[in-house]
Amino acid sequence: MFEKPYSAITKVLLSDLPDELLVKIFLELDVYSLLQAQQTNVRLCTLIRDEKTLQYSMELSIAGMEDGPENAPFSVEDRMARLKDYVSAWEGLRCQSEETLTVRNPSLWAVTGGLVSYAEFSAQKKTTKMVFRKLPSRTRCIDGQTWVHEVPDMVQAFTADLSQRFICPRVRSSKYPVFSFIAH
Repeated sequence: MFEKPYSAITKVLLSDLPDELLVKIFLELDVYSLLQAQQTNVRLCTLIRDEKTLQYSMELSIAGMEDGPENAPFSVEDRMARLKDYVSAWEGLRCQSEETLTVRNPSLWAVTGGLVSYAEFSAQKKTTKMVFRKLPSRTRCIDGQTWVHEVPDMVQAFTADLSQRFICPRVRSSKYPVFSFIAH
């Protein structure tokens, strides 16, 4: 009853869409699907090959990385240059700068996720000084940073997650007869 007559139904082919809309659609695809779309016809092949945003998306995916926030102050060209610099640094493993850390008597230490951490127990104070040092990265525009956290007990072990600004030391406290964990 409410159906349109056959003559009013029109087909819209993918290749009929404007380039701007195709780019937005293609940005939602994974690399494999994007490569398959590139093989369908000359127009799509040219669009995917020449569109910098799509090339950046493909290179990012191949590197196993995710794009940063859209409001970052970098253009697609800047992001692509940074990505290529980052990938080539890992491929060649060239050391751009060297930094030596001197730690007197660490009772515990760890290196994980761009974070060097160590702990020193003071028998006089009966405290553990935990030092965290975020390593700098020129290619990712990360400045180095160091901070210290004092724990009023002897730390037996600890874990840290820089992305969540989270530390969890395992302490043997005089208040409790068993080992306990304190999340900070």
